[in-house]
Amino acid sequence: MYVLGIDVGTTGAKALLIDDKGTVRGKGHMAYGVRILPGGRVEQDARDWWSALVHAVRTASAKIEDKEEIAAISLSTQGAAMLPVDKDNEPMYPAMTCTDTRGLAEKEELKSKLGQEYFYKTTGLNLSPSLDAVKILWLSRHEKDIFEKAYSFISTLEYINCKLTGENVIDPSNAAARQLMDISSLEWDKGILQAIGIEKHRLPRIIPTGVRIGKLSRKAADELGLSTSVKVYNGAYNRYCVSLGAGAVREGEAVLSMNTDWAMLGITSKPLFSSLYISPGPHPMKGLWGALASIPVSGAALDWYLRGFTDKDCKKVNAEAEKRIEKTKNLFFYPYFTGAWLPFRNENAKAVLLGIGLDHDRYDVARAVMEGVALQVKRVIHEYHANGCEIHTLRILNGTGKNGLWTSLISTITGCAHNRVEEEDAACIGAAAIAAVGKGIFEDYVAAVKAMVKSTKTIEADRALADYYLDKYEKYFKTWEQVSKCFR
Repeated sequence: MYVLGIDVGTTGAKALLIDDKGTVRGKGHMAYGVRILPGGRVEQDARDWWSALVHAVRTASAKIEDKEEIAAISLSTQGAAMLPVDKDNEPMYPAMTCTDTRGLAEKEELKSKLGQEYFYKTTGLNLSPSLDAVKILWLSRHEKDIFEKAYSFISTLEYINCKLTGENVIDPSNAAARQLMDISSLEWDKGILQAIGIEKHRLPRIIPTGVRIGKLSRKAADELGLSTSVKVYNGAYNRYCVSLGAGAVREGEAVLSMNTDWAMLGITSKPLFSSLYISPGPHPMKGLWGALASIPVSGAALDWYLRGFTDKDCKKVNAEAEKRIEKTKNLFFYPYFTGAWLPFRNENAKAVLLGIGLDHDRYDVARAVMEGVALQVKRVIHEYHANGCEIHTLRILNGTGKNGLWTSLISTITGCAHNRVEEEDAACIGAAAIAAVGKGIFEDYVAAVKAMVKSTKTIEADRALADYYLDKYEKYFKTWEQVSKCFR
């Protein structure tokens, strides 16, 4: 018996075929693009999501002769790609992606109507032009005909669920990511809906992650090359599927996704609100919550350095940088290429290398860059701790997660042990776990991820360096208080 875990993300669709022992038996992928237009517009054609998914599924399942053995499907999807559709689920306008910022004026309008804190305390998210409350209001102001004729305003999960089964439904984690749902009640928020001028019936029905939606329609089964007996289970926002697919299923665990922008999702027992606007949301596991924090352009920081200042032989850079701990004691790098987030916001800030001397070389700078980002991670973990969530274990995945020196620095500086997840397509693993638990192959998510998630041995923090890095951490952010005044 097999299940399919599918991720419909921001740049493409991926599918993993996994057997009932938790082993990956097939993979498929197809990329698609975005249209970047003037005025902050970043759009996708929703039909590309489906075309790419069909290709990914057919590729992943190509070697399975008896398609009746494929029993279940679930989805991981990008969040807040707002799409107006007609009553037949056909797109009426390009999908406005989560990086679309055209609605700056509408953001200010909503801020004046309800207030910033209302949005944060209600939805768990800072009011943003990239989320759906603002985008739907923008549509009503600038594409009035589309707004009035649209039958429903949906996002990626609902669009694909409907293509698979005919049922237009969303899960709580994706509903929260749209900034339209009250996370305390898991219902569409009346105040926000009234402020943007729509009624509840123009949004999809919210049902729990893991609930069986139905079976593949004949049309979907034919396109995918599968049987109509395949059951479809409601999926989740890809950040939460990644947490499942990385094996973070207990309070106090966190996933650190190390891409261009780093993101950390901590697992908590209750919604975590903070002065730094960490974003709480409902986790697929009943009784648990996620707490999402972004660390912008962290992965890009080392790429920028390697590209501009040294060779791209990361092993050589690591080998030399590992020796430079004493020389970098007072060398501080602040990776604020696109503005500062920690420990306080400053949109005008820029990256800074502080303390450079004639005795420093490129390998000293490489270590400072890695330390600077790791110190940002420690500041995020401190924010979790200060608000009642003790993070003790990190699960690290994706690109720069393969950098041994960097990940060991993260463990040592933060004091958290870490495991590196071997399967990079963690979102697909998480979706597959949802399908497998729904089908009854595994008793629960803990059992599913134990079988499916492959990770390295636990790497402990170097306790001998704890005092050294605690001192550097305190100096690092105290110094930034003064440096930041240059960017008013």
